[in-house]
Amino acid sequence: MPALSDFSLASAVTAPSVGHPLTPAGTRLRSDPSGTRATIRLMPVNITVLNHGPIRIEGDFQILDPAGAAFGLAGRTTISLCRCGHSANKPFCDGSHARAGFSDAVAARDLPPPKPKS
Repeated sequence: MPALSDFSLASAVTAPSVGHPLTPAGTRLRSDPSGTRATIRLMPVNITVLNHGPIRIEGDFQILDPAGAAFGLAGRTTISLCRCGHSANKPFCDGSHARAGFSDAVAARDLPPPKPKS
């Protein structure tokens, strides 16, 4: 395992967690074999809804099924989720939106406040 000084942002994002809790937003505590602890900055997560296409997720994230099991993303730090409903590989996008003629332009807007829980 490389020394902590050898970690780049990319290796910090793809390196497995060593069981330390998340620390301030966007960081994680990591230890090297000598037990030295350091805070490594993680890649922020960006979620972009694409016009006439999928939802793109970029950063350090995981996708869970309803039972809480993680999908194996094979080290990917960018994926697209289907928004059109036509993908043969749901929840992931396979480009079917283009063949199906999916059309939905997106513009950011403010959501109303959440309704109070009863």
